[in-house]
Amino acid sequence: MKKLEKVTLQEKLNLSWEELFFYLFFSTMLFTKGLGLIEGQFLFNLGILTGAGCFVIKVILTKYSPAEYFVSALLGMLSIIAYLNSGEKGILFLFMLLLGMKNISVKKVFKLGLCIWTITFWGLILIHLFGLSNDLILAHNKLGLGHILRYSLGFPHPNVLQVSYVIFMMLFFYVFQPKGKWTWITAGLLFIGDCYIFLYSISYTGFILSGVYLIARCYLVTRKRITRFESFCIQLVLPFCSLISIAGPVVFTGKLFDIFNKVLNTRFNLSRYFLTHQEITLFGSSLAEAPKNYVIDCSYVSCLLLYGIFLFAFLMAAYFVMIRRFLKEDRREELAIIIGILVAGASEPFLFNTSFKNISIIFMGSLLFQMLEERKGEKLLFAPGYSIAEKSLLAFVRCKQAGTRFMASCLEELKKNVVKWSIISILIGILTSGIYAVNWNRPSAIYMPTSQSDEVEQEPVFIDKEKLPADFDGWILQNNDKEIPMAKFTGNMITVEYVRVIVSSFTIVYIFCMIMITAVFGIRKNW
Repeated sequence: MKKLEKVTLQEKLNLSWEELFFYLFFSTMLFTKGLGLIEGQFLFNLGILTGAGCFVIKVILTKYSPAEYFVSALLGMLSIIAYLNSGEKGILFLFMLLLGMKNISVKKVFKLGLCIWTITFWGLILIHLFGLSNDLILAHNKLGLGHILRYSLGFPHPNVLQVSYVIFMMLFFYVFQPKGKWTWITAGLLFIGDCYIFLYSISYTGFILSGVYLIARCYLVTRKRITRFESFCIQLVLPFCSLISIAGPVVFTGKLFDIFNKVLNTRFNLSRYFLTHQEITLFGSSLAEAPKNYVIDCSYVSCLLLYGIFLFAFLMAAYFVMIRRFLKEDRREELAIIIGILVAGASEPFLFNTSFKNISIIFMGSLLFQMLEERKGEKLLFAPGYSIAEKSLLAFVRCKQAGTRFMASCLEELKKNVVKWSIISILIGILTSGIYAVNWNRPSAIYMPTSQSDEVEQEPVFIDKEKLPADFDGWILQNNDKEIPMAKFTGNMITVEYVRVIVSSFTIVYIFCMIMITAVFGIRKNW
């Protein structure tokens, strides 16, 4: 009978260790946010710490060229500085996803994302539709019907519910990529689902976003080819959305401002407040104090104010390069997702915050390392890569070998000279302990809590450490409260302590001298 071989889960899935830890990082982060968890909750913190740990292991296992290490270190350093200045973890989440995409399949990430998002998104909705849990309910004046209820169905806000469905559509289209008539059939079915979600969320901006994405996707994939004019228009999406979002609230006045403010549901007014009350810095800063319920819903404004000019410029430049590259390579599914997300950034905050919904960063990270990979071998900076794990293991082996040789030399020298070195160490120990004994500050008394001493025939003493006399030279042990009754000890207790410090000082000096003498002679022999 043929012997069955044990097959690990990693081998069944055909994954390398670095891929496995990236997918663990990605799934943990996405699952945490897919459940609607927010900062401050225990499960959120647990999920984020677990995901961050998997990311660190992934980076350690991945081979990077010197240029890739430099770029990763630079971006990582800038993101940490921005986090320290702003207090916002979103920039760390973004760059963990971006920098983790080295040697990772975009398609596999989207497949995993679709599986997780389907379970968490629809599972959360079903739980709340069946009344198994409470969710946020708002009463807003909407649809010209007066005040009606808006449901979040387990998510932090009704707007987040609508945006989460848009992310589900993007993941679905990218994984299955329906063509021909199925493009329209799938779009129609998903739009019906969008209308159902809107029935509960009543999120205007989220509903418009879904429409923009569906139109962009259907238009792009059904065109035989993208013309130069269409390419030009697609490239205008980024500067138009970012400039309107940042310059518009400050530059526009009168009726023009009112129109944009109404279309964006008062977001222009909110952006104007923060843009005029907070300084724009190079490396980011925390938000200025604002009236109650004033928040930044525009991703571009929040990125610029919270993370600073450098990171904002990098992200905008990265999007610009990515759009041009994908137009050249005719990658229409990716372009549709990027267009939808960039348009959403004008009215939604999820592009650069802790929501972990900006799936276009997956493309950005993959393209970054693809462009660096294309230049490998040209110069020293683009030489073949190596991983931190490999270098660390190699350094450990070398250190172990050197340490073994060194210890052997030390032991050999110690055997030859143990008596001589011991006499020298003893003499130094006696001299040092003698000097310490002469200069030891002998306490006049030792005070201990009565609860930690045998019964003594004396009245308890109460000591306030903050009001001790200037000439007080006693020891107060195990007491942090002036209300604790203390017992006072003199005589032999102090003498025993005196003997202990002398013996300990001699022992420590003797051992230290023996180690140092042995090490010096061991080094001399090796060198």
